[in-house]
Amino acid sequence: MFGDPELNQKSYKKEPLSKHAEVIVGYPFQSADYSDKGIKIVGGYNLMQGFIDWDNSKFWPNSDGFEQYLLQDEDIVMAMDRPWVNGGFKIAEIDISHVPALLIQRTACIRVKDIEEKFLFSLLNSPWFLEHCNVTGSLVPHISNKDINSFEIILPPADEQRAFSDFVHQIDKSKVAVQSALDKARLLFDSLMPAIFWIIC
Repeated sequence: MFGDPELNQKSYKKEPLSKHAEVIVGYPFQSADYSDKGIKIVGGYNLMQGFIDWDNSKFWPNSDGFEQYLLQDEDIVMAMDRPWVNGGFKIAEIDISHVPALLIQRTACIRVKDIEEKFLFSLLNSPWFLEHCNVTGSLVPHISNKDINSFEIILPPADEQRAFSDFVHQIDKSKVAVQSALDKARLLFDSLMPAIFWIIC
């Protein structure tokens, strides 16, 4: 839709990410003070490629004094240490169902200001950002907030960004519908298996 951001065939304006998003680095919560329940913590340990493993979450008692590390709907979270595993970034999107949640150290939150979150997420989860950070070329892979802030992004018109975002939302809805249909088919199959077994026997 936008062409190659590096070649920029459509001659979009290009500016550092720092002009259009805020980068927040997490807090060093001490593991000795984790609790059995409370507010979920997001970090490299439960941040996967495209999703967060909430079942593997650690908890902090409350957010008192740590309000600046609370994540928001449409935040992008990214691992800063060893962010590239099995051929993909450890990066995910936060939605309203995930909050409240707190951001731990060595994890970055990218919060958009005046661009579409889905658009920025796609740019960050791309070979161009990988090349910019040179993650795979490092002996100890690490992304700094300077790496994120200095990443030059293309800036298509707002209506084109919205069209892209709407398209991605539709794809996400389709994925959910297909997965739901597969789950129902599996349940039906499992419920019929005993009867099929006795008929065959």
